[in-house]
Amino acid sequence: MRGLYSLLPPEAEKKCSDLIAGYNNLTIKTVHSRKRTLGNYRQSSNGEHLITINDNLSPYTTLVVLIHEIAHLETRLRYGRAVSAHGKEWKQTYTTLLKSFIYSNIFPKSIAENVMLHALKPQATISKEFIGILNSCQTDKNSTINNL
Repeated sequence: MRGLYSLLPPEAEKKCSDLIAGYNNLTIKTVHSRKRTLGNYRQSSNGEHLITINDNLSPYTTLVVLIHEIAHLETRLRYGRAVSAHGKEWKQTYTTLLKSFIYSNIFPKSIAENVMLHALKPQATISKEFIGILNSCQTDKNSTINNL
């Protein structure tokens, strides 16, 4: 999984590693760019979980997509297949996960407020406008925000 970590903001590596380590039968692959999706989660019939993430995303976009897909995994483990892919259970899980990264000062101050707004009203797709905000930010540990 070294490929994934090289695509994330350096300050997110440990938190992501700890989060991922908590799941059994999970494989995360980076794949060549796809036109219609940034990432995907699926569970195979034998119970294995697979997350794929495009390899051409900016570090913060990669992080948000990873959190989005892990929220699908967590929702599946908690609620099974009976809930909607982007229903209230997924939204709650995604918001909780994303906020944990915000409060850990992973996101720089210049984008943290926008990430919080996104976390509070999660959508099935990540808007081009939000991706633009994430892409505009370079990794800068010295400009994180402490309180939102």
